Amino acid sequence: MPVIIMPGILLADNYWASFVAALPSLSNHPLLFLSLPAHSPSRAPQNFSKCDVTPHFMARAVDVAISELFVGKKVIVMGHSTGGFSAINYTAHYPEKVSGIISIAGFDDGHWKGGEGLLQRLADGNRLSRLLFRSIIRVMQRSKLIYYLLSVSLTRNINTYLRDRESKKAMFEAHTYFKTSNPYVLQEFMAGVLHLNITDSLKNITVPSLIMYGESDPVIPKSMSERLIIKIANSKKSEFNTGHMIFAEDRNKFCDEISKFLNSLS
Repeated sequence: MPVIIMPGILLADNYWASFVAALPSLSNHPLLFLSLPAHSPSRAPQNFSKCDVTPHFMARAVDVAISELFVGKKVIVMGHSTGGFSAINYTAHYPEKVSGIISIAGFDDGHWKGGEGLLQRLADGNRLSRLLFRSIIRVMQRSKLIYYLLSVSLTRNINTYLRDRESKKAMFEAHTYFKTSNPYVLQEFMAGVLHLNITDSLKNITVPSLIMYGESDPVIPKSMSERLIIKIANSKKSEFNTGHMIFAEDRNKFCDEISKFLNSLS
């Protein structure tokens, strides 16, 4: 059964490719790595603005690839953070095409906390705050170290994350695409995500869903993850003693949970 894997915001489709070797349970599945809309190597529509970032737009962006590559096949959708939102949102729009969801720090409401929440508000603010947002993006585009350190700030188990070679490699590889993304387009996308809310659509989801979240996630509140578990029928709770970067902060448990869930769908 094909598995569609989507990364978080400001990352790229090559990010998760670095982790596949650590997830042997995925080796028997055809894999498709998708970037988020407006993130290089994908492209945004002409005259793209935050108003374009709707649940329908996000679902359609995923469906174009799935419909072309996996005609007549059901898929498992898996994503981290905004990629987790995309997995949930796609299933709410196209439930007949999905056999399972793996949401890793996903959400149904785009209002984030912490540093990434601040970036959202800058992107959605006045002219000066938008200029500051683009300046921050350009600094990260010039320095892959600063780009990597942003991800470190999202963790609880900082030392574990810093020792995780696969995470650092994945971030550095994703930076090769991130540095070519248009800061104006990223600004509009991030501002648009702030206004996404699909809570009322969660009732459309009945497929088995693994909801993974960090107990100390500085971006996605625990209450939001718990709402997903309540609102999505047939969901399974998987709480980690981590921050936002679950897969790198507790690799063994993460791999075990993914393996058990995929086996349950066989």
